[in-house]
Amino acid sequence: MLLLARGPARVDGQRAIELRQGTAARGMLRIWVSPDTYLPIRTVSTPPGATASSPRAIRDDYTWLPNTAANRHLLTRAAAIPAGFRQVSPH
Repeated sequence: MLLLARGPARVDGQRAIELRQGTAARGMLRIWVSPDTYLPIRTVSTPPGATASSPRAIRDDYTWLPNTAANRHLLTRAAAIPAGFRQVSPH
């Protein structure tokens, strides 16, 4: 299926670009991304015939850490592996 850009939007006060895939009859995936980073802000997935406010809809909201040196350090191997960790062979 094709992902279609619906244009500018606002999500919880944030500027966003809305993208859609699917149809109401076949099921819909809506994604709002930041126009600056293209990281997702919110996704809403609905099964065929359901609306975004339906209890059958799945909604995920995303919050991203700021791009700081301290936060980038959290993505390194040194930060991810606890001190004293020892890998044991299963054999």
